[in-house]
Amino acid sequence: GPTARFVCSTFCKFPPSLRRMPLYFRDVPLEVAEDALRHTWYSYEGSRSHVLEHQSAAEDIEKVKAEIKIIIGTKDLLFHKESLEAIVGDKAEIIYVDEGHHLPLHHPEIVAETIIA
Repeated sequence: GPTARFVCSTFCKFPPSLRRMPLYFRDVPLEVAEDALRHTWYSYEGSRSHVLEHQSAAEDIEKVKAEIKIIIGTKDLLFHKESLEAIVGDKAEIIYVDEGHHLPLHHPEIVAETIIA
């Protein structure tokens, strides 16, 4: 929501403020806040791109013997349907939900129901 967007963008624009995150959010350990100082959005994006370009998720998925279900929010701005479908092929069931990036946080019941089903 708007509050989460504001908080996240504030922390991203003012990284030193991340040291105070445990004061504002009691469930965020100091180690997580300090780690966030070392990894900016740009370093995260670079790591993610490297993994997508240089790792074979398809090979890893092929090794999994259990049923695979991927739940993705279609309003997630980081979501790229064609890339996801190309990676998993027919090896996993992709479940599209009309939600955003924080689907597991905002609707844990959807995730739980999918796991149980």
